[in-house]
Amino acid sequence: MNLFPQGVAVTNPIDQHRHVITSFPVRKKRFFNLKSNVMLVIAHHRVLDADAFWTAAKNVGSMLPPGFKLHSVFPSKDMKTGTCVWEANSAEEVQKFLDDNVGSVSENFTYEVYEAGAVGMPKTQEPTTAVNQN
Repeated sequence: MNLFPQGVAVTNPIDQHRHVITSFPVRKKRFFNLKSNVMLVIAHHRVLDADAFWTAAKNVGSMLPPGFKLHSVFPSKDMKTGTCVWEANSAEEVQKFLDDNVGSVSENFTYEVYEAGAVGMPKTQEPTTAVNQN
């Protein structure tokens, strides 16, 4: 399939070759699903300042970057440790977000969940974007 009318010259900027398209384009609507690599991420927190950390944790919903979702928060009874289940594109992104927002009041450790071996984990909902091309 091509998206250009017959006879249009197309230059590939990488190899600088010119290609002339000789077929007619199909005038049907085409949709492509673009998926991201969403994964579940565990974050363990060693809380240094419980009041500051848990206050920030309660407000985290309004600070989430696009593509982030906080599924669960599990504080210890003494509030000195916590474990959270995140959905994001990478553990590194969650680590950076936590270090930037609560790194001064906690030590944070993140890792990607091996979902095939996990029990009772939420399913990730990979966002798809429909792109309409006429």
